[in-house]
Amino acid sequence: MTELAQGGLFQGMHKGMTLTAAGLVLAFVLFTGLGPELAGSVFGAARGWIESTFSGYYLVTVMVLMVVCAFIVVSRFDGVRLGADDSRPEFSNFAWFSMLFSAGIGIGILFFGVAEPIFYLDDTGAFGYPNNPHADMAGATAIGHERAIDALRVSVFHWGLHGWAVYVIVGMSLAHFAYRKGLPLALRSALYPFIGERIYGPIGHAFDILGVLGCVFGVATSLGLGVSQMAVGLERLVGIGAGLDTQLTLIAVISVVSILSVVSGVKRGIKVISELNIWISALVVGAFLLGGPTLWLVQAFGETLLDYAANFIPMGLWFAETPERVEWQQGWTIFYWGWWLAWAPFVGLFIACISKGRTLREFVLGVLLVPTLIIFVSAATLSTRS
Repeated sequence: MTELAQGGLFQGMHKGMTLTAAGLVLAFVLFTGLGPELAGSVFGAARGWIESTFSGYYLVTVMVLMVVCAFIVVSRFDGVRLGADDSRPEFSNFAWFSMLFSAGIGIGILFFGVAEPIFYLDDTGAFGYPNNPHADMAGATAIGHERAIDALRVSVFHWGLHGWAVYVIVGMSLAHFAYRKGLPLALRSALYPFIGERIYGPIGHAFDILGVLGCVFGVATSLGLGVSQMAVGLERLVGIGAGLDTQLTLIAVISVVSILSVVSGVKRGIKVISELNIWISALVVGAFLLGGPTLWLVQAFGETLLDYAANFIPMGLWFAETPERVEWQQGWTIFYWGWWLAWAPFVGLFIACISKGRTLREFVLGVLLVPTLIIFVSAATLSTRS
């Protein structure tokens, strides 16, 4: 078994892993903070190499995960519970869905739910590549109703079933080995069928540390984008500058609230904040919907839903060929798939933690469909009103 400290500063943690992960994160922060221009150049080059080298890998991997999810739903394993056969879910469906959505999407949808469809609707090619090659290929080259529906479809494609399939596989694997096999609720447990007891050795340690780094980079991306949006919002509403000082203050406040939420436990802090998040989101969407044009918004939602259902598989299998479309796919779809994969260790662990007692079919359908449906409503309402 992995030895955990029984007391002191590292109580409940593996001292070596904790120090190694903390050291790597600190080195990353120092490198970025002390040499931002060099760091930007290095990270930009690394991202460009990854996108150009592994684009096909990302596309195939995400589609394979989608197929695995579909297989589980229709297979004879669909009734297997994540836990003992007589176990039942710890949280109500509303609390479970609230935590799924809040952990998996968070602030990102508030920004990209508006900005992304508007960008895909545009046809100016301001970034040097087509704003929406999927709409162009469908013949909706001019700004209008058809291109608007295509813009929403592409947005939901990046935030919908494909990304959530990544979370499904990670969360289900960890929950299965933790609740049915008695292994640690850690990333290393997913390797048990391949390396057995060696998950408690260096290989397992390295796997968990990579997961920590993935979480840090994923959270940093989301927090950075969200804080920038909040700072600009404060500037527009109350005149507070949107500079670095404001953004650092927001990061500090968000970090404190997050820490307090985690310390208070899943059943209290995280559950309450997640449910509050859903209610506030529902009020915002409801206000936009009732403010009108209600009928047009409902129509746009229905058209987008049908368009997405008919095209999400071909879109997931599409490989760009022309240089301009390749650049778009790498800058958007591949970036998103990498973002989902980076978040998977963090969100997968959390989803596993709150899903004990649910059947595999219930887990897969719940994690795939409910957040995607909420994203449909949010994106269609917020962006069309904007």
